[in-house]
Amino acid sequence: MWFNRVTKDANGLLDLDFKDPHKQDDLKAFTFKTKAQAREDINVNHSNDLVQGKDGSFTVKHKTEVTAGCPAHDISGKFTVNAKENSIVLNHKLSKGEPHVAWKLRSNCQPAAGTWDVKVNFKHGGQQFGPITPWTQLKFYTANLKNHNVQWQQGLQYDNVYFGSRIVYDITGKALSTAHGQVSYQDAEHGLFYFRGNLDRFVGFGR
Repeated sequence: MWFNRVTKDANGLLDLDFKDPHKQDDLKAFTFKTKAQAREDINVNHSNDLVQGKDGSFTVKHKTEVTAGCPAHDISGKFTVNAKENSIVLNHKLSKGEPHVAWKLRSNCQPAAGTWDVKVNFKHGGQQFGPITPWTQLKFYTANLKNHNVQWQQGLQYDNVYFGSRIVYDITGKALSTAHGQVSYQDAEHGLFYFRGNLDRFVGFGR
């Protein structure tokens, strides 16, 4: 939890969309949902929503989601189909207990637009080295629109103090596109305090 919080970019903090903070979803006039369980580790969910747009017109949006897993090998997956895109997510835990080692693959495809993208995430950490607990993430991203990058995240926890850094290298542009770090302190009585800076020389303080 802490590792992700200190290394997220500004648009992911506090679940707020900074690009469109007043964004509102279309009004749902009617919703129909069904759920089925083929086996203990296979579930199927389907939903149809009658949505009224801002111009007053109605459209039907659908979504089908299939989740499956193999608990014995710590493997899980999810396949989702909706009106705009198809996506697949695979998770595999390579260790039980500490250290935490896992990889995740996510792929999206937009048939109408003819676009796709693939993300692969490898995570390792959670094992204590004396008083310090490190976390490392390595992410690869590629898309048919020639957008390719590599992301490295590093987190260190010392008691209630957390250090996090995030670097993204744009393979297409052959340049560093994102780099920022943060130091956070969690106090049981007063909450979270942080100091943050990034590639654009923005420095922030907060709690």
